[in-house]
Amino acid sequence: MIGFVLFALCGFVFGYAAPKAWALLPVLLPITVGIYTGLMDTFDGTLFVLIAVGVGVTVLGIVAGRMLLWSTEGRGESRGSTA
Repeated sequence: MIGFVLFALCGFVFGYAAPKAWALLPVLLPITVGIYTGLMDTFDGTLFVLIAVGVGVTVLGIVAGRMLLWSTEGRGESRGSTA
């Protein structure tokens, strides 16, 4: 459970702070952790589901970070244009 929270937080931070293409970098984190787990233990259906959920949570975090970035940038521009 804590892993998914960390994936979401990492995605949110990168989505907010990273330049456009680099914002998708955290998607590699759950994939890498899943591949490492599969190599150390075993690849099974549960592992693939957990990897997919981890990627989904990370992408949702990236989208939330981008939405926050767009909303704060948009407010700054609208204030400047009305003044």
